[in-house]
Amino acid sequence: MVDWGLVAVVIAVLAYPLQVLAIPPFIRFFGRAGGWLYRHIWPAAGQCTALEWTDFSSRPWHGTESLPQAQCCELNSNDLRQVSQLLFSGSWEPALSLLFPEPWRKAVIQDKVSKPQQLSTTTQYIRTDPAVLLLYVYFSALCCPSGGGSDSRFNHFVQLTEKKGVLVAQMRSTNDYLDCEDCQDACTKLCSITQTVKLFENREDFPESLVLQETYRAVPQVEIKMYPTDSRASWRRGGWVVAVGICSRESVQSSPLLRPILRNDLVKSSFRYAKDDQYMMLPEHVDDALQRVIHTLDDLNEVFHDKHLEDALAMTEQFRVGLRQYLTRSSRLRMVLNKSPLFRDKHYISPLRRGGWGEMDSRSIDTYEFVIKLFDGYRDLTSDEKEKLKPILEEVCRTAVIGMIRVFHFYKHGSADPRELGTIIKEPTLLKKYKHVYLEDR
Repeated sequence: MVDWGLVAVVIAVLAYPLQVLAIPPFIRFFGRAGGWLYRHIWPAAGQCTALEWTDFSSRPWHGTESLPQAQCCELNSNDLRQVSQLLFSGSWEPALSLLFPEPWRKAVIQDKVSKPQQLSTTTQYIRTDPAVLLLYVYFSALCCPSGGGSDSRFNHFVQLTEKKGVLVAQMRSTNDYLDCEDCQDACTKLCSITQTVKLFENREDFPESLVLQETYRAVPQVEIKMYPTDSRASWRRGGWVVAVGICSRESVQSSPLLRPILRNDLVKSSFRYAKDDQYMMLPEHVDDALQRVIHTLDDLNEVFHDKHLEDALAMTEQFRVGLRQYLTRSSRLRMVLNKSPLFRDKHYISPLRRGGWGEMDSRSIDTYEFVIKLFDGYRDLTSDEKEKLKPILEEVCRTAVIGMIRVFHFYKHGSADPRELGTIIKEPTLLKKYKHVYLEDR
């Protein structure tokens, strides 16, 4: 006959140590011990592939410029379902292999790196740099540009989590509509990139020059003038903003001074969306450059007392207290501009199509350079310079205002062309705290 009383005593005696072992500290201890044992039995479990920023130093990142675009990759296959599966499946390897095949191949054949002890030994990770993760988000957003505003772009595609001092990134699944042309445009950009720095807003790196004038349709031979922007001081000056107003729409889109990935801390600018509304957030040097443009217009007005300068200054004052109306797009912006005498001339070519100068060949390259240097740092004008500037004051004012509007549009909509929406990615604060981020498959 079974002594059930004894059985109950034995069970109680055995249950007590099991309850003690179930205390969280003991659970964590056994988890670490199990992970340590697993790593020693199977060393590969304690390692992971490292895709570093240095892997992107080789060219090209994606295919070759000589390869026909239709044969480049799945981005040009018109099979949007397959592209979506590769980019947003939850697994990082197919996505990185699709966008950055050359750097990924280089990373795979290199030695693995140790996986932090805080991470699971049974989960696949890829160690990478914040810059690489930003590239993934940028080119994913290019393929489906409807994915939220600039402030939420990153979180739309990636979820960041801190795990005991280690930053982990998981891919978010998305049902965004993919467009064939957008995917092909992303492929073209990936194949044609020659300087990675052009994608990032980084105060330590500066493009050597900015194209002021390029070959334009019926003008077979137009001199190409390169304007130097190779120092931090030149970024804070107003000349490059005016250059953005001079350039054609196509040239502005590729400007090295307007970069789609923002890594600097944005500051509260001097421009409100509306009265008693919030200020627009801009990189500090951009706000400084815009202020320099306004100050130069004001200095010029002290000399010339010109109606066009007064109209331009009136518009810049509206930028300070009612910027939102100038952030509208296409025909709405044209209607807003037509309220100002500066843009009311019906014979004036729309600023949505060209720069403030109208026809690209309407002025000499020396005139372009003279005006831009003027906005880089105002000085007392000589008599000859006053005579040179007076006949073109109206064009100078339009150019300065258009340059400012294009800069505003870029940092709001990701495109300096008011007719288009572009892609601009702001680095999350959490990402700035870490040197490495570990990509975790779902």
